[in-house]
Amino acid sequence: MIARALAPLVAAALLGAYAPAELSAAGAGVAIVAAPQPGCARLSSVQSSAGYNGRSAEANAAGVEAALRNEAAQRGGDTLVIRERARGAAPLDPATPRALQSGGCPACVQMTADIYRCGAKPAVDVAEAAVAAAMTHAAACWPGGRAAGAVKVRVTFAPSGDVIYAEAEGEGGRGTEVGACIAGKLRNARVPAFAGEPRSIEKTFSP
Repeated sequence: MIARALAPLVAAALLGAYAPAELSAAGAGVAIVAAPQPGCARLSSVQSSAGYNGRSAEANAAGVEAALRNEAAQRGGDTLVIRERARGAAPLDPATPRALQSGGCPACVQMTADIYRCGAKPAVDVAEAAVAAAMTHAAACWPGGRAAGAVKVRVTFAPSGDVIYAEAEGEGGRGTEVGACIAGKLRNARVPAFAGEPRSIEKTFSP
């Protein structure tokens, strides 16, 4: 009786433990391409999998790609080339509890990719994606978790990929506690290292 009562709680805990990876601010700066450009340096290979039938294969694939991009960023890469994609009925991750793999796992997804460092100047959309990812954490800066109006931010990336300047501009931004909080979140943004001068991004976010 006790085991039956605890079963839903155990299942919920397992599902949370094997939730798909979320794309980090650094991972957002990693591009997935069919082939690396000339001059890119291969750093290493990486593998990731997601194996829960309660999610679609598409959701599992998105989680795997996010995990690969996050890992690539941690290893200093800015580009991924996916060499192998596998999907099938056999459980792909031996560490995943059998409770999540009963009857096989047709929605399981596994990918193997090569990590490259290309060092190119970051495209505007890559930098904007990194800023947008950092801004998802800025909701905590406002009472109630929602901005009262549009917020304009300015972020400058150094060639190392780190933020050297971050500011929430305009009324209610610069010089306020909310603005300082937003700037703190933006300083966590990162893009792959690039050549040349620092790059600045201005972006307006609406509530």
